Amino acid sequence: MSKFFVLGTYSPESYEGFIKNPEQDRKALAQALAKAMNAEITGMDFLRGSYDFIATIEANNFEDLAAVKLTFEATRAGKMTILESVDINEIAKKAGTAMSNYVPPASN
Repeated sequence: MSKFFVLGTYSPESYEGFIKNPEQDRKALAQALAKAMNAEITGMDFLRGSYDFIATIEANNFEDLAAVKLTFEATRAGKMTILESVDINEIAKKAGTAMSNYVPPASN
C-alpha cells in the first residue's frame, strides 16, 4: 500500500448541504468512498485556511485514489489535490545514477 495525502476544498453546494444537515458525518462518507476503491483513510481533519480538509489515505496505487478524486469532483462536491509520499533517499540514489550518465549542454 502507498501513502497519500489529500488536500481538498468543498463546493458551495457542499457547504449548503452542511448547513442543512450539520450532523452529517463527512468522515464516514469519505471513508465509504475510499473503501469502494480498496483504500483506507487513516486520518482526516478539517482545516481553517486555503483548504477545507486534509486526509491521509493508504491505497494500492495512484490510479485507485485518482478514481476517488474523479468521483468527488464529478459530483460537484469540491476539488481535491493528491500528494504521494515518496522515499527521498531512493530518489536521490536514482538521481545519482541519472547524473552519472548525463552530459549537460555546453554553456556559451
